[in-house]
Amino acid sequence: MIKTQSRIQRKTLTLILPTLPHLDSEADQTISAPALQRFLSRGQCRKPEYSSALEMLSQIFGLDLPSQSDWPAAALTAQGLALTSDNEFWLCADPVYLHADLDRLVLTDPVDLQIELAEAEQLVEYLNETCADLGWRFHRVSNGRWIVNSAKMLDVATTDLDAALAAGDRVILPIGADARLMQKVLTEIQMLLHDHPVNQARVHAGKLPINSLWFWGGGVLPRAVERQPDVLITGRAFCQGLGKLANVAVESVKSFEQLSKLESASWVVVDLSAEDRLDSQAEFSPGKAIKQWERDWFAPIWQAMRAGEWHLLRILSPEFEAEIGSRQMKYFWKRPKRLSTILGVN
Repeated sequence: MIKTQSRIQRKTLTLILPTLPHLDSEADQTISAPALQRFLSRGQCRKPEYSSALEMLSQIFGLDLPSQSDWPAAALTAQGLALTSDNEFWLCADPVYLHADLDRLVLTDPVDLQIELAEAEQLVEYLNETCADLGWRFHRVSNGRWIVNSAKMLDVATTDLDAALAAGDRVILPIGADARLMQKVLTEIQMLLHDHPVNQARVHAGKLPINSLWFWGGGVLPRAVERQPDVLITGRAFCQGLGKLANVAVESVKSFEQLSKLESASWVVVDLSAEDRLDSQAEFSPGKAIKQWERDWFAPIWQAMRAGEWHLLRILSPEFEAEIGSRQMKYFWKRPKRLSTILGVN
């Protein structure tokens, strides 16, 4: 007997990939990811409408954002850490190194700082002592990720850290009614950081100093979400905050095999950006990451979809998005695409 569509549980899996650096031709030849390549060749691939991972998450959950300029990454992070309540203003305040080059300031990739736990704890404590009069309270999310709670709402529009790094040698400063106030506070913080023993020790050891903060992702919690997956797999604090806001079960599993042991769900979102590269002790390698995803996720998902256990896979990244359903799985005549083609290298 043929089952009607209403009786069939259409199981959907959404995989979120981080921004991946372009692969050069030599690296492309050495990466073996046959399941991922088959998915991308048989599915419908297109350029995404969103321009960042934050916009991607906003679309997935259908966030109802308050009237504010920034995507509220800091408020959601605080929600994930059980630090916030409604209508509290939060900002990401990531520790960075800025240096002057001729007539401009240059933002160095914070991954080069490799901040130690003791360093982060000392600097956050110091900032809380010196910025108490402002009504600011800093919190260490991780060694390379800090957030600050402001007693006052701030009217500013900022640039998220990844977008600022992508801008190259153009440091994009905050704008808005409170931008001048924020710049004044930042200048004072930079002077305080310059003389701190942590930075003196870093310079003596030949390391880059932590001489500034990068403010971004300011705002209050979103009012509501329109779409709710059954399960969210993530290790990132602000994604955990999204899950709490949406009243979604948040799990932390490392592979599709572990996911399969969870209770049945019709829509699962898996955040493969779970490891914060700013806290990784090894340089991020897109080739290594793709191989790991192939082993832990794409290869077993391919087998599960062939067996009819899952019906739809969505792969989302800032570079591309792809959708593969049960019908596309049968397009055996489509040749696998080179990964560099998907990531923007021909």
